Amino acid sequence: MRLLDRYLLRELLVPLAYCLGGFLILWVAFDLFGELSDFHKLRLKPGDIAEFYLAKTPEFLITSCPSPFCWRCSTRSPIAHGITN
Repeated sequence: MRLLDRYLLRELLVPLAYCLGGFLILWVAFDLFGELSDFHKLRLKPGDIAEFYLAKTPEFLITSCPSPFCWRCSTRSPIAHGITN
């Protein structure tokens, strides 16, 4: 791995982690309000709810990671800027 590649990887992983963490917090908050009545009916404890969301986190990351990359690629494409041959 070249020096520039390592530098870019190191510099871009921190913002990526912040963005994914922010998306994760928003997802948990919205999903929690939607599922709150079900959790109340089942009389789940906060630890059980936290375990539930911890188990669902990998699914969220798999579905949410490609979205920013696809958006970035679509805005950088020549077609998005109206450049055609």
